[in-house]
Amino acid sequence: MIPDFRLKGISLPTVDSFLYLGLPVSKTTKFDFFDEKFRKVEKAFYSLNGLGCKPQNLSPFSIGFIYKQYCQSIFSYGLECMYLPAYKQNEYNIRQNILIKQSIGLSEVQPVYSSLERSQDRED
Repeated sequence: MIPDFRLKGISLPTVDSFLYLGLPVSKTTKFDFFDEKFRKVEKAFYSLNGLGCKPQNLSPFSIGFIYKQYCQSIFSYGLECMYLPAYKQNEYNIRQNILIKQSIGLSEVQPVYSSLERSQDRED
């Protein structure tokens, strides 16, 4: 049994997990936290559509830059100090790739370089 921890006469409760600086601290890793963070990334990225961040308005390079600067920072905060198994890393990489491909007007199976070639043709 864990003894009660008292601070200024008040007994602090014992918990299995808590948030510290916005990150979950527990004995086990909870991947639903990262899944929720990625949903926030998707929501933030799709909210940029109203500002003209669409395939017909911006080049794929600009859309990729915006994703890297604004959305990826939301997701990657705290990942440096957390352990993610390889299968979860692959899952998040695939989800990011699909999100970026959709935002630049590609299907999930279409190669990215074809869109880049089309972008270069439009600029010429």
